[in-house]
Amino acid sequence: MRAQITSLEEPVYVLAVQGVRPVDITASLECNREKVAATLERMEKRGVIKRIDRGQYSAVFDEYEVVETRRKSLGHNKARNELRVPPEIEAFVRANYGIMARREMASCLGVHKVALNELIIKLRLGRGA
Repeated sequence: MRAQITSLEEPVYVLAVQGVRPVDITASLECNREKVAATLERMEKRGVIKRIDRGQYSAVFDEYEVVETRRKSLGHNKARNELRVPPEIEAFVRANYGIMARREMASCLGVHKVALNELIIKLRLGRGA
């Protein structure tokens, strides 16, 4: 299982999972603080990284691959990069959906609640499925 990140996210991802704090990532990459914070937040919401403490992140997956984002012809609504879900995570979600609170499931899996919600939709377990 590999995490999918964009070429723009890669330098931030590599430094963050090595334990480099966001303020030091900003200095190292010579970019603004807001850009680094937004990139980390976006990767956390997608379930690529996990915040373990203030300014400290760890990788959720053992490996990653760089993918390019594509924009629609009108220039908005970025295409989403889907992460493939390991079978054990899918089995856990299917077994505990409707039994455990989503926030609790997300915590057990070590992913952001938004990433879990997207997975539930993908597995067609949510409302209207």
